[in-house]
Amino acid sequence: MTQTEGRSEVIIKSITNVDQRHCAQVITNSRKVFVVIDGVKGKEYDGINVESLTFSPDGQRLAYRAKRLEKEAKGLGLFELEKAVKKLVVVDGKEFNGYDGSITDDLVFSPDSKHLAFQAFILGEEFVVLDGKKAISYRAASTPVFGPDGEHFAYVASRGASFCVIVFDGKESREYEEAPWYSIKFIGPTTAVRLRFWRRLIIC
Repeated sequence: MTQTEGRSEVIIKSITNVDQRHCAQVITNSRKVFVVIDGVKGKEYDGINVESLTFSPDGQRLAYRAKRLEKEAKGLGLFELEKAVKKLVVVDGKEFNGYDGSITDDLVFSPDSKHLAFQAFILGEEFVVLDGKKAISYRAASTPVFGPDGEHFAYVASRGASFCVIVFDGKESREYEEAPWYSIKFIGPTTAVRLRFWRRLIIC
């Protein structure tokens, strides 16, 4: 615990990158919360999801989820308070566009550390965000995965309870008449993904 401007600071969580050369700490001063990377303080927020704190594979980049109140919370009802919260993804100290909906915990860096993707949802629709750009909304979308070269990515999405598509590099496959209970991963260096529905295997 440290003292800054008369306020106590408490370290909530601390992580290091894979070679332990860089350290990131989530710290609160009772009013705000912020991340300190190698002793350098980042922006203050009204909340940070400590479980989302993620170093890139090369250990040089850091991403996490944060939220900021856009107006004074005092006197706001629960619905108004929810609308006043701006949800953010912070990468390398820079804020991605705020989303009115919720962002999942999984912030996924590509193996080459050049790209970041995550899943988000709002008003019953889910979508994937790649490098800050929102993709098409679906009824459901899986956590995106990257190929081993880091240049290709894929996820599974559905518009209904019994149909789904594989979205590969932003392009949809044909529809499969399957309920979207799935796992997906690359099985080749650049182009093949595997989709498992219960016991069925699809290669595309």
